[in-house]
Amino acid sequence: MYWSSNTSSLLFHWVFNLRYVKSTFRLPLLKKSAEFFNEMLQRIIESREEQFIVFTAQELEEHSTDMIKLKKKLVRQERCANVIEGVFLLLVAASSYTYV
Repeated sequence: MYWSSNTSSLLFHWVFNLRYVKSTFRLPLLKKSAEFFNEMLQRIIESREEQFIVFTAQELEEHSTDMIKLKKKLVRQERCANVIEGVFLLLVAASSYTYV
């Protein structure tokens, strides 16, 4: 009984902390977006003064392909995290069932 209650508690905390780990999967995507939009804003401000082209079509296409790659990676990571979370929840349920 003591073992199962400790296991249930430990697994619950792992599942709880997994939520924070899953949020770190989104960081590369958000960082890349922030860098791009920051650069875009800087170029827009400069172009207003100089009346030049802000971004070339090639730069926009490169950015969109990078973002597509990052989004696909994010989907895979979230799928893996959901599987891990499901396994942890099943383990919590199994260990708490023996306790109850």
